[in-house]
Amino acid sequence: MVDHHVELMTLNDEFRTAEEASPLLRRPEIPAPKPYRWRALSGVVVLSLLALSAAPVWKPASSAHLAADSSSAAEELRVSGAYERARGKKPLGDGLVPRLAQVFKPTQLELASGKRVHWFVESAPGQGDEVQLTARDQPAAAVEHTFTAVGKHTVVAREVGADGVTFTGAAHSFTANAKVVRYDLRDLSESDRAVYFEALHAFYVTSQTEGEKLYGATYKSIFVLVKIHIYGAADQSCDHWHDDAGILTHHVGITWAFENSLRSINPATAAHYWDYSREEYEGLEWYQSPVFNDQWFGTNAPSNKDHVVDTGRFAYTPVMADAREFSSITNPYGLLRTPWNTSPVPYVMRNNETFFHFADDYSAFPSCSDFATYLGSDFATVSEAVDGVLHGPVHIMIGGHWDSAFDWKKLGQNFMNSETFILLSKVMWREGFARHPEYCSADTPHSECMPTCPASIISPNGEEVTDDYAHGILDKVNVFKLTPGSDDGEDVTAFWLKLFELYGDGELGFKEMLQEICHMGTPGEMLTSAAPQDPLFWPVHGNSERFVQYLRVLKEEKVVDFDETWGYVFTTGAPGNTGRVCDWSNVDVITDMPNCTFATCPGHKADDLMPFTHLYPEQGEKLLSNAEFYAMISPYNEDLPYVYDSMSTWKGCPEESLLVEAGLVPASASKVKSTKK
Repeated sequence: MVDHHVELMTLNDEFRTAEEASPLLRRPEIPAPKPYRWRALSGVVVLSLLALSAAPVWKPASSAHLAADSSSAAEELRVSGAYERARGKKPLGDGLVPRLAQVFKPTQLELASGKRVHWFVESAPGQGDEVQLTARDQPAAAVEHTFTAVGKHTVVAREVGADGVTFTGAAHSFTANAKVVRYDLRDLSESDRAVYFEALHAFYVTSQTEGEKLYGATYKSIFVLVKIHIYGAADQSCDHWHDDAGILTHHVGITWAFENSLRSINPATAAHYWDYSREEYEGLEWYQSPVFNDQWFGTNAPSNKDHVVDTGRFAYTPVMADAREFSSITNPYGLLRTPWNTSPVPYVMRNNETFFHFADDYSAFPSCSDFATYLGSDFATVSEAVDGVLHGPVHIMIGGHWDSAFDWKKLGQNFMNSETFILLSKVMWREGFARHPEYCSADTPHSECMPTCPASIISPNGEEVTDDYAHGILDKVNVFKLTPGSDDGEDVTAFWLKLFELYGDGELGFKEMLQEICHMGTPGEMLTSAAPQDPLFWPVHGNSERFVQYLRVLKEEKVVDFDETWGYVFTTGAPGNTGRVCDWSNVDVITDMPNCTFATCPGHKADDLMPFTHLYPEQGEKLLSNAEFYAMISPYNEDLPYVYDSMSTWKGCPEESLLVEAGLVPASASKVKSTKK
């Protein structure tokens, strides 16, 4: 069995060779990114924003004045940016990180006392070099400065004498924490949102080779990150990223890697998030969300027959072709896709129907009430919710599923969990009953390059595949135990027979159901392990991360209980939650069956290593375990390079508060302030 965790260590080297052969990447007609290409000067990226704080560099005889002065205890440094002032000076990150400044944004520094002082700041964290922010004869009560490096910067306010100019010797030394700040996309200014989308577009059209030349050796292109996700999720033995306790850490990790690439293109942006709980509260139908605007991510309902996103800035976003030399996992046409998604269409696809059912019968994205339900739950329960109800529907509603072998329209439109078909297909594939072609030439029609359940596997002794026989095969793979509704005592066989009778017109039964699940059909990118190929993948997971961060804060503040013992709750009736691992080593992929047992898929245990390196400078090539990574992304970790604008503010909730929605506090007392300093 291929160890994809080992393969990931050589991603960049493999890409440089394979990428040059991919015609989809040679797109000279695409213009270079907008004029936000910066040059590194002495290791510090410099923007025109620095002009806002331009001042002569003051080089004292020594830097002793940067040491904390006892008089600092009588003063406090106030740090604020335009976003905070617009929100009534509500601190970024809910005030958990003291003196937090947003990197690459003008930041106002002032003393709480309002004294006029001379201001100094380190040019970069730990550098020792200082920049004087005030002219020698013009002390100021407040000054504006733009921090251009993430980290802790020493800020010094030196008092002046009676003449209002001369230093008295008293110095107040503070530490300002410059971080990347992630906002809900809707809360960005028009200019900041434009910067984000321009950088995101550049990321999707900049190859690995070109990206390394332009932005540095740690740049990872979209195809590299897609491959990392595919190796984690599309391994035939089991899913190393989803359906177990590692769901959160792995998606936080890949989002962090994405943010690093995005910020290498433009350091003034971030991996901003999408709080999809707002749509319903603001009276929008889910498909009216601004994310589907052509200037943002484009339509969720492409009108063309292939369901290719064909309008807006991300129209015809390419899926890597000729990817076999780059990745050991591709589809039969050689596209960088899940193997069982055998579509030959080399562009990102979406559909607002899932197996004939509009939005898979969801009327809205996960809402405030959905999130509020899990306040006070333990980590294992929350992990299952993050995998499912709190973010899974977004992937399903955007990706969609079509291209059936039989006419299931009436049944699909009346079945509340139409995604069951594609999820059960994955189970059949992992368990060895469904097989996909290993290779299809470019001129092979898609209808001839679909997965099937070979007769040699289904009926090795030549048995006739009747309804009863098909039922037995489906039961062997626990299909009926994995059908939604099977955990409420209902006879699932009777449930399906009733559906066939009501909506099958006498032409559908367990035989057709087996064939349909084996056929798999075609899903949109967001409903597969190649989900990062869709640009909308990136803002989705921040909402889950900030929710878990908020739970950690509420636990610390003793507002709710949150048992953080590592684990996962496996619920019955969930097609993804099989809890089984299939050993495909030494298996003939044509004739043999894997050995499948109940076990924890590698990647989900607390001490399992995650496949991310160089997320932060000190990490280098060191791999972190799930437990180490979870500790690192604590909202109390001052060394974490990014923060969310707020964990406690949920604009899709009454009074913008999950606590109010959950009934934990009345509306008048909805704001829980941190006691951390």
